[in-house]
Amino acid sequence: MISVFKQDCTINIDDPSKYFSCGSTHVVDAPCGRYREAEPDPLKRFGYRFKVRAGRPHRLLVHYPDDRRRFMTIGDGTTYDISCALVTGHAWPLSGTMQTLEQIFWPRFDDMSICFMSWGYDEPAAVADFEIFELEADELAALELDNTAGGREFGIQYEDPCGTQASEGATDFATWREHLFTYLRHT
Repeated sequence: MISVFKQDCTINIDDPSKYFSCGSTHVVDAPCGRYREAEPDPLKRFGYRFKVRAGRPHRLLVHYPDDRRRFMTIGDGTTYDISCALVTGHAWPLSGTMQTLEQIFWPRFDDMSICFMSWGYDEPAAVADFEIFELEADELAALELDNTAGGREFGIQYEDPCGTQASEGATDFATWREHLFTYLRHT
């Protein structure tokens, strides 16, 4: 695993080729740590532009505060290659700590962006930092499972059925299927 991009979101960047926002943002010093927070209105957001090698598997790690109710989408702004969301303070009690979100993705383009967007009212997007790693194929090998406890159950949900088969960095059905099965075997 090779780190290809790392961003401390508490650093101010004035270069529009590297940073963008819709609405204002500010840096918060909280008991759980420092982070950048968007306005608490839906669709207010901030993001970063960077380079990766298209077609290769990548791992995204995002550190975010679990210190108030939030509903944040995380996307690449162009495709469904990076597409997820996180919610804090709804079904589970707040921990008051920084948490980590991890996602595996296959970028279709060398020029990438990541956008952190407030989705719910008074539930602002907030991120301390994030890092992108390029993975080798063997780093996505199937995990060995202990099935003595009766196995496990999991599911995958797609909000937008049009995104299916045009996500996971795929340009055709066979690539989508292989990326999806690789992801499932690994996780």
